[in-house]
Parts: sequence; structure tokens; C-alpha cells
Amino acid sequence: MLSRARSQHDGIDAALAVYAAARRPRTARVTLQSRRQFANNRKVPPPPLLDRSWIFSVDVTREEGALQSV
Repeated sequence: MLSRARSQHDGIDAALAVYAAARRPRTARVTLQSRRQFANNRKVPPPPLLDRSWIFSVDVTREEGALQSV
């Protein structure tokens, strides 16, 4: 994703901004799910693990709208 952003934008600052914007929703979701799982792990008895299959089943290089201009 970063190399695609770099090839589509003239400046490195613009490319990094687009790259960061494209990653932000996914990384936010991972962070929130991690926090929820941590909280669940502290419960007695702990509930079942949260589904995390979506993390590995998505190809971020092929997501529609990936690396749109900021």
C-alpha cells in the first residue's frame, strides 16, 4: 500500500498522508477489538474469544477505495 501511495503522489508527505488515512479505519478496528478482548480475558469465567478472522481474510491492497486522495 505504501509503495502504491508513493507512486500515485508526487510528494512523500502527500503519499504518507494518503497511506495513513487508508490504514486508519482498519487499525482503529484492530485496536478496539484488542481492548474488548483484553477486558473479556479479565472476566470470570471468560466469554468466548472475539472473532478475528476478518483481520486475515481481507486483502487491503484490493479493498475498494484503498488509497483514495486525502
